[in-house]
Amino acid sequence: MRAPFPSAEQRSVAGVFAVLVALSVPALLDPGALARGAGLLHLAQSAQPYWPSEHVGLLYFWIPIVAASAMALMLAPGLILAFAAGGARSAAEWLLMGLAISVVMLSVVTEAVEAATGGPLRGSAFAAVAVATAAGAALVSLTLVRPDRVLRLARGDIHALAAALVGPLVLFVALEPKFLWESFNGDGAHAFESARLLLHQAVPFWSKEAGGMSSYPGVTSFLESYPMAWFIRLFGEIEAAARLPYLLFLSAGIYAGLLVLIETGRTTSAETRTRWFLWLGLAVFTVVMGFSASYDPYHADIALPATQDALVIAWFLGFAWAFMAERPFWMIGFAGLTYVTSPAGLVLLGLWLGAAAVFLRPLPLRTLAVAAGAMAMWFVLARISPAILAALGLPVPGAEHDTGTLAARLLHVQWRDWRRVAYFIIPGGILPALSVALVWRQDRVARTVAAVAAAQFAFFYFQSRVSLHYFAPGMVLPLAVFWRTAPFLWRGRGLSLAVAGAAALALFMSLPANPGPVLAARPVGAAIEDRLGGYDKAESGAFARAKLLNTLIPTDAHQSVPDSSYGGSPLAWFYYAHRTPGPRPVAYLFERESAPPPEHGRLAAARDGVALYVVDEAALARDRGRRPPTSIARIYRISKYTLFHGS
Repeated sequence: MRAPFPSAEQRSVAGVFAVLVALSVPALLDPGALARGAGLLHLAQSAQPYWPSEHVGLLYFWIPIVAASAMALMLAPGLILAFAAGGARSAAEWLLMGLAISVVMLSVVTEAVEAATGGPLRGSAFAAVAVATAAGAALVSLTLVRPDRVLRLARGDIHALAAALVGPLVLFVALEPKFLWESFNGDGAHAFESARLLLHQAVPFWSKEAGGMSSYPGVTSFLESYPMAWFIRLFGEIEAAARLPYLLFLSAGIYAGLLVLIETGRTTSAETRTRWFLWLGLAVFTVVMGFSASYDPYHADIALPATQDALVIAWFLGFAWAFMAERPFWMIGFAGLTYVTSPAGLVLLGLWLGAAAVFLRPLPLRTLAVAAGAMAMWFVLARISPAILAALGLPVPGAEHDTGTLAARLLHVQWRDWRRVAYFIIPGGILPALSVALVWRQDRVARTVAAVAAAQFAFFYFQSRVSLHYFAPGMVLPLAVFWRTAPFLWRGRGLSLAVAGAAALALFMSLPANPGPVLAARPVGAAIEDRLGGYDKAESGAFARAKLLNTLIPTDAHQSVPDSSYGGSPLAWFYYAHRTPGPRPVAYLFERESAPPPEHGRLAAARDGVALYVVDEAALARDRGRRPPTSIARIYRISKYTLFHGS
């Protein structure tokens, strides 16, 4: 007897496609909502930027809906394929697989369509490509779907999906001024411009003409640029477009990955409490990364490093799950994604193999061999990729975070900075980090994860030169250890109260005294006029000349900053020079060196045919005298010498 057509599984695939398209409708109808919210800059300068008295409906209702809708749109291709053929056994596995498939699939399709059409995909054109990609995934899924591979959702999965949606929405609403209005710092501007580069070429690497900017991203740090470019295409070239990917990676990546590890090897799924209380630790982690993980003396930028760190942690959690579940295809894939997202990826993969060899019994020799082989394969591919790109006439990856640089830093160590212990204990909500020490009460999975968390912290604790974000994996991994162990040791309401109380204390300790958005880079950039062009098309030469601005105002790493002078990033100022609307007074002017100098202008610097003039000395004195508030929590402040040289 023939199977009915369409089968129940095929109808399920069609239903998933319909639901995801329906969820995508707000982003399809009004992608300009975020730009309208970003334009309400006067609210950022009010006494209560987190509690504005106007545009409440737009800011705290419609914009969050549009942001969540965009995430559904971008996840749709991967979720459809993972639902039909990924072999997911829970909603958390489905989300994690869907994120991985979408990052690869939608990025490849977008770049291919862009190459075929000869122009950047923006707004509705990109949205159409995303919907078409989801439709293509649905058509493929209808042929691939099999009863033994399709996802069957249980009641607990509904809680997981609800928490994965509600968690990032609450965080976005709570921190919306930072997402919408805070000025880029140097890291955030660099991440944004590298992602924007993908609207003009297939890889996010800069040619050597860009100067020092070409050092990043490299072959081990480029992947986040692709999903970040999706948001830039859809929402426009605004700051929030570079920061929203963090919420996508946090929800479909870290949250889903933690839940998968908590449930791996268990015959029962995680408690409903676990599915929701995970967000308490992730909320503290978000506050720590969003406010304090920075090289800038004034503020952190969610665009970088928080977004990149969230993505590499997500991929590593996927790798750890695939290892424990003996899913070789997914293990190899997640290993590759981990490797090309952040330099921390190679450290995490290596630590996992070591911990697995010590704590897993019986020893999974075959799985260890496959994992080691995957790491070797991705390492070799990374080493030969610059030659391949050069042969194709494309820019080659930067070398800021290559393996050799990391190895060289291991030669400089310290052991006396005990304040770093707080970087491990507090950001996950205190109790999860403490649970790492309960080795005798942990099962084999929890013990392996705990060993990786402790080793990752120790790896960077002893390095002389560190930044807070180096410790990000060690902040998050204990959440899996705690929620895999604690519910079996401490039952009842007492556990919930203890977790909530400890998380509240951690949140209190992690909030800065001045949490308002820092706006200092905006007025400096608004006073710059660039007559040479090239920025709109992301030409490397345009960014090389931006460095001349540091002849006027020092970098944020300069010894005089922030006590004696304002300092910052020429990339951030250059962004605002080209993004500030309307007529504005000009204090600094980029002009060709061969052109007549401006009236009353003073030549400040010249290089490679480019001249930088100061046309308003009073504005220069005012800019040097700026003293923006510091929105970095005191407990996480790291000396400039430790950040850039080593204690």
